[in-house]
This record gives sequence, C-alpha cells and structure tokens, in this order.
Amino acid sequence: MESLKIYIDRLKGGQSLTIDETLTSDFLDIDEEDLLFENPVRLKGEAYLANEHLIIHLDIETIASLPCSICNHPVRLPIVMKNIYLTEPLAEIKRAIFDITSEVRESILLQTPLFTECHNGKCPERESLKKFLNPLQKKSNDDIIHFPFADLDKE
Repeated sequence: MESLKIYIDRLKGGQSLTIDETLTSDFLDIDEEDLLFENPVRLKGEAYLANEHLIIHLDIETIASLPCSICNHPVRLPIVMKNIYLTEPLAEIKRAIFDITSEVRESILLQTPLFTECHNGKCPERESLKKFLNPLQKKSNDDIIHFPFADLDKE
C-alpha cells in the first residue's frame, strides 16, 4: 500500500515541501460493493511548519463510482477538493515523520456523496418510478393530513 510521508526535519528553517503526487487508489482500502475508486488520486500542494504545527495545504482529485439511486447503473463522480488544510501539532508527530495518507483517505471519503443520480440528476428511469412516488392526497374530510412544521420556513 502506498503512503505519503513528510519528514519534519526537512521543513526546519522555513523550508517547504512541494507535493505533486499521483497515488493508486489502493491506499483508500475500500471494501464496499457499491463504492469504487478505480482511478488514481492526484495530490498537489505543499507542507510547511508554522508555530509548532505541520501545515499541509492540498488539492485532491479522483473519481468515485457509485450506483445511481434510481436505476442502479454505475455513475462516475469526480471528487475535486481545493484548498484542503490539514494541521498536526509537532508534539504529536512521533519520530519526526508524518504519514498523511490516512488524512487524505478520510478527506476523500467525507467528500464522497452517499447517493447520486445518473445523467446529472435526470435519470431516464425516473418516469417509470413516478407511479410509486405519488404524493399523498386528501380523500375526504376524515383523512385530513396535518403538517405541523410546514410554516416554519415562512418567517
């Protein structure tokens, strides 16, 4: 499994580390049937020290594959995160080596949506499901439906 390590000693004296890496998606260690990362993960940014903290500034890009919530066909979603800042106190970094792969993994997974729909939210199968999604209708005075919180957004 790939990792991206930052050596703190190389950042002393105001030095910065330019990060320009392409990692295979294996480091994401995803074992989900409905979530795939087949494309590499692209990292660009820098790492530097500031006030006893390691600061990592990154742009992260990859592509996730999820099933459409309507038709279940795979949908490829670009995951693009700009200006991600990760910080770590130097006192908590053991042996002056910091591996950022777990933080990058967490950032990607938090950015990945739980649901998606193909054709930019206009799945062609949606029409066939409409009959199952009809809104409730009032049948008589005895079947009045009350929505007690419906007026909350009108203020």
